[in-house]
Amino acid sequence: MPGRVVMFSGGVGSWGAARRSVGMHGIGQVTLLFADTLIEDDDLYRFLLETSARLAGRDCPPGLLARAASIPPLTEMGRRRRHLLDLGAAASAALGPLEWIAEGRDPHRVYGDVRFLGNSLVDPCSAILKRRLMRRWLERDRDPLDTICVLGFDWSEVHRLERAEGFWAPWRIEAPLTEKPRRSKEELLFELEGLGIRPPRLYAEGFAHNNCGGFCCKAGQASFALLLRRHPERYRWHEEREEEIRARLDRDVSIMRDRRGGRTRPLTMRLFRRRLERRPGDFDGSEWGACSCMEEPSTAKEVDAVGQPRLNGSDLVGGPRPRGRKAGGPGRSAARAARRDPGSRRRR
Repeated sequence: MPGRVVMFSGGVGSWGAARRSVGMHGIGQVTLLFADTLIEDDDLYRFLLETSARLAGRDCPPGLLARAASIPPLTEMGRRRRHLLDLGAAASAALGPLEWIAEGRDPHRVYGDVRFLGNSLVDPCSAILKRRLMRRWLERDRDPLDTICVLGFDWSEVHRLERAEGFWAPWRIEAPLTEKPRRSKEELLFELEGLGIRPPRLYAEGFAHNNCGGFCCKAGQASFALLLRRHPERYRWHEEREEEIRARLDRDVSIMRDRRGGRTRPLTMRLFRRRLERRPGDFDGSEWGACSCMEEPSTAKEVDAVGQPRLNGSDLVGGPRPRGRKAGGPGRSAARAARRDPGSRRRR
């Protein structure tokens, strides 16, 4: 039977897909692959640990949960990075099916390094920190002949499968939530509560997804307005990073767009915040944007702007396991293997 590798994002959709995969194939045939951007909402890490443990049929070690509750803030990114890399290594070692990997940079560091500010069309952050990192993990650790990738798309997102299939080939993909019995996001959140697992807090705060702490370069004005209202200090941190990249590029670029009056113009996070401070309702409340981390955008601009970054063993903070280990089976965790290699620490 082919093993399943679930692209485990920390959202309720990927949890629902993982739960179905475990129910159909058993935990011994399932790996939960999580790629950390280092800017996730702190509660995502708690949810990741609790659900990984529950899917494996065990309790989550209290020490891991305590470390997830004491993550340094974004404003201390150096400490935060070290803390999360250590937590990921410990979680991969303690929770059998979980493989927690990280490229080692946050999205804004990526924007600066590739000299391109992510936007609704081009997302160098998820291309480098998620898709290509996870694909390299697959290339080093899973044979396409006996591995199927599992995505958290639901029945309303069938259109995303075609783009995803093109990127993940030659690995086959499946999306259990596109099949019956169909479940909405609200129903999945209700199921979580019934299992005694607290859903990620961003959903209760009104966010459409639980990725990147409510930030996304593909988010729309409504999503950024919500981020400013719910987490103003987090919004300010992203605002400052955008200004740094604008200064570095010496160009009038921005993540958001202002389309008022039939004309499209750059709309910086700083300008947007100041506008809302004067007129709180002055934004497009229908523009939420869309998260598309698991499929390649249908534009050639990504290749032009980002290129094909070379990912080597040290980029996989967690590194590859020895080939031949089956999904969810015994063996040394990827994180522990990389941490014993001094070369894997050069980005920390």
